[in-house]
Amino acid sequence: EIDGNEWSFVELTSEGELRREGAAMRHCVENYGDYCDNGRATIVSLRLGSKRVATRRIRQPASLGVFIVKGAFTVA
Repeated sequence: EIDGNEWSFVELTSEGELRREGAAMRHCVENYGDYCDNGRATIVSLRLGSKRVATRRIRQPASLGVFIVKGAFTVA
């Protein structure tokens, strides 16, 4: 918790959510929809309160670990 705001991970499960995350963070996360649809990745938004802080793509199976972490304006 920071200044009364709690950290959260929000799983992004639709094309609309990926598109909004990409627009808000100014990166290309919307291009990863196929990875999610095929079960090869999970995309989560790391937030502090309602503020987006970073976006994570987690490879599936999870034993492969975190593959990409993007902050605002990150270009792959």
